[in-house]
Amino acid sequence: MPLVSIAVVVCMGLFLSGCGKKDSATDESANTQSEEETAQADSDETGSEDVADQTAPDEEETTADEGSFDRFSDEIQTVGCSDEADDADYSLTAINDTEMAGYHRFKFVLESDEDQLPEVEARLVSSGGYISVRLDRITSDESGIGYQSSRRIDTEGIVRIYHQVTPVESEEVYQVGITDDTIFYLHEGSGLSVLLDVKYPGADEGADTAAEDSEDFIAEDTTLTGTNTSGDAKLVNYSWSVGSDVVSFVWGTSADSGNPTPPTDVMYDGAGKKLTVSMKNVLSDTVIGSSGEFESDLTAPVENVVGSREGTTSTYVFHLTTAAEYRIYRSTSPNQLILEVQR
Repeated sequence: MPLVSIAVVVCMGLFLSGCGKKDSATDESANTQSEEETAQADSDETGSEDVADQTAPDEEETTADEGSFDRFSDEIQTVGCSDEADDADYSLTAINDTEMAGYHRFKFVLESDEDQLPEVEARLVSSGGYISVRLDRITSDESGIGYQSSRRIDTEGIVRIYHQVTPVESEEVYQVGITDDTIFYLHEGSGLSVLLDVKYPGADEGADTAAEDSEDFIAEDTTLTGTNTSGDAKLVNYSWSVGSDVVSFVWGTSADSGNPTPPTDVMYDGAGKKLTVSMKNVLSDTVIGSSGEFESDLTAPVENVVGSREGTTSTYVFHLTTAAEYRIYRSTSPNQLILEVQR
């Protein structure tokens, strides 16, 4: 599995649930909830986005009665058990999402021989524009959302759910993209499932900036427009993956001013078989770090990437095995800068 650095997160507190056996009975108060049919996709498909369907309702707990969100907060929340000595494993069979009264519900459906949940943690990553959901001891993921791919939600400030790459083989991480900070509630659902209820933060017409950038693959220099002008853009993590058609390298970005993308130029050298991505006025770069140097092997047609930092400029040179076309574009909620090289 590809490497990824640890994202900078906002940690405001911790809710823990007990680790006893899971009661099969649901909460006495119940509500009608619809589940969508999750389309199965190739797990290594990169950069794709699915659109969820809404189907017939089923019975599930109501968490926000008559507009009350007393159980919601913006603090770290955890359900299930974490036991490093336990070799139990779980399959993530589906992720269903449903529009509720004032909030959006994400249902993570699990299968296992166990009758209790693994540890599942949700936390708000304010600077990144998302809520991170980490599921422990997952050995099979059949959600239909490939790595570095997402399902569009686009409902009242809930933008998408994105499948992040993680270096830990036995865990899966998903990011619920939001247009603004909001409160949420993580709790157990019926059967072996976990519910994440996210209060709608409100729609933001300018939230997703990916449409500003060209979707065409090119073999020439390019410059991103409409980037950060406050000098507070940060590079907070990275990941890479291989799809059937592209090698994808993703920087996680953030900024206090709202625009998380630093001024970015790409120099294309077909003869020299390299792409140079230069980002200026970068306040901090966690990928390169304090050493001022970074290097990672990738896969054909990208042999490796070498990063360096001078002043507030971060430069990443991608060495190619052959001349190849590329594209670079932004995405928000979660905030990302994405480079894709055709295979």
